[in-house]
Amino acid sequence: MLEELSLVFYIQLYLLSNFMNLMLISNFMLVYLFITDLGFTYSFFRIPKQMFTTASCSGVAKINYHLLYRLNFLSINCFERKKNLDLAISAFALLRSVASKLPGDALQDATLTVAGGYDKRLKENVDYLEELKRLAVTEGVSGQVKFVTSCSTSERNELLSNCLCVLYTPKDEHFGIVPLEAMAAHKPVIACNSGGPVETVVNEVTGFLCDPSPTEFSKAMLKLVNDHDLAIRMGKQARDHVVQKFSTKTFGDLLNSYVLNVYHERME
Repeated sequence: MLEELSLVFYIQLYLLSNFMNLMLISNFMLVYLFITDLGFTYSFFRIPKQMFTTASCSGVAKINYHLLYRLNFLSINCFERKKNLDLAISAFALLRSVASKLPGDALQDATLTVAGGYDKRLKENVDYLEELKRLAVTEGVSGQVKFVTSCSTSERNELLSNCLCVLYTPKDEHFGIVPLEAMAAHKPVIACNSGGPVETVVNEVTGFLCDPSPTEFSKAMLKLVNDHDLAIRMGKQARDHVVQKFSTKTFGDLLNSYVLNVYHERME
């Protein structure tokens, strides 16, 4: 109640996504009643000019273009149950099961890397990682799934450079920076069709928005496996999309316009 009352004293209130605005209104009705200028401004992503190009820069690994066709799927998220990492493993297992019935078994060398923040002091992190490892065994893909805990920025960039696409599995995520990082690295994103990714990933242009089920995720993954040109084309469109809509300049221009609007209203 105190938090809700404090919010009504703001002149303007802007959140990271329209989805967050809807969640705020649904939980704090006073905000809806008292704040007339309620909007959102997307988070920005700092994109160095040389990021993910053949030229190296500080802290950024070189991308190896000859690895662009490697069938490595990548999931980046904290090892928390709300991140729904089970979905990536089950979808990958289903994909391999379907592909094994096709001529040539194109996915014989396919792998999945599950990377993200991990703290051995947090019981959930430790327990969930073990659950995921057991799931990989149960699904019959333990030999094709690699777990990477608390990777550095350079390691993350290397993982991004070596993947076909990024699987983003949280449902109703408030915003989600991982899809932006993936798209900045010229990689398509397969994400749940809810929350922030609905506003950041352009369906069938920069990736795919799917129901949060192994069946739907594996269908999208198979499209990229069967058409490498599609993966490259989506990756290019993804990069362009991030630069145009989520750069520091775009964010700064938008934030500056909000500040100037407040100033002019006060001066009138």
